[in-house]
Amino acid sequence: MSSGKTETLGLNQWQLSDAFLMEEMNADNRKVDAVVAGLRSKAEFVKLKRIAPMNGGIPQIDLMVSDVDFSQWQMVLLDVNLTVESYVRVNQSTQGYYSLAGSTGGNSGGSAYAYKRARLVFMPMLGLGDIVNIFSFGRNFSVGSNEYVKYSELTSINMLTTNGANYLAGCELTLWG
Repeated sequence: MSSGKTETLGLNQWQLSDAFLMEEMNADNRKVDAVVAGLRSKAEFVKLKRIAPMNGGIPQIDLMVSDVDFSQWQMVLLDVNLTVESYVRVNQSTQGYYSLAGSTGGNSGGSAYAYKRARLVFMPMLGLGDIVNIFSFGRNFSVGSNEYVKYSELTSINMLTTNGANYLAGCELTLWG
């Protein structure tokens, strides 16, 4: 019989002098199996938000995220499918620095260049003091952060066209957690 238990799952811990019981090992295997099954059920991303403006002719698309608790997610994805190249901002901020997909650099004015199709990865559990960090995959790979906005204060993700043109019908932003 084991003389100790692990702190988290209560798995058996044996000393050399302990008798080894198959029942204890089988019980441990059932505990581990149940935890793995629970993790697998949460491994898939869940659609949190989707916006697809039906009408074109708009210069900006705002995805409102004030009701999303970013602290509940290790990773949040934003799939971007736009009809024109765009700048990305958070909370309409003109401060900060982002360097996102399609760009070889950033814009110190707080917006960043994003190509028509990209995946933005927000990593709230990265442990960098709650500041908004974004990894972007699209035409290029890049990393950005905005030291002026924290996840707990994030209310909107804003897409603005780069050349003053309007978005056409068919744009879509999908947020996954």
